[in-house]
Amino acid sequence: MDAPTILVVDDAPINLDLLRSVLEAEGFRTLTASNGALARDLSRTEQPDLILLDVLMPGETGFETCARLKSDLLTADIPIIFLSSLDDVKSKVAGLKIGGVDYIAKPVHGEEVLARVRVHLRIRETNRALVGQHRARLEELRDAQQAILVRPEDCPQANFAIYYRPLEEAGGDFL
Repeated sequence: MDAPTILVVDDAPINLDLLRSVLEAEGFRTLTASNGALARDLSRTEQPDLILLDVLMPGETGFETCARLKSDLLTADIPIIFLSSLDDVKSKVAGLKIGGVDYIAKPVHGEEVLARVRVHLRIRETNRALVGQHRARLEELRDAQQAILVRPEDCPQANFAIYYRPLEEAGGDFL
């Protein structure tokens, strides 16, 4: 399995360097962006496993970047952890409401960042596995439904036609 990819977004080069070195020392692959627009472009093309996103950036704020990422089907499921010098409850709640999964107050501590990154990567992997299992089960049900349907070629003496269209899940199909 490839190392998870973490996108670090911060307008301060020193913060980018610090986080990149902490993450890479633990075996993570890193990408960096200095603004929200670049972060969104990288997210669409590289599909990182997690994003560490600064809140206070010139132009597009981290909250605005998050909202745009969450409204894009290609990036909506990427977990976002906010990093910010704003450590008041109102800011933290705003970040979580807009779609962030966590919020770390600056100055950041490498061990805390690593612990939270690992937790959210595990959660994402577990969710993906559950979705995959659910999808496989629905495919089994769809196949079972199709197997019990009578097809016109099975009864040549009968005069009928059939139209079957599954609606992506079991039940609610058109027959």
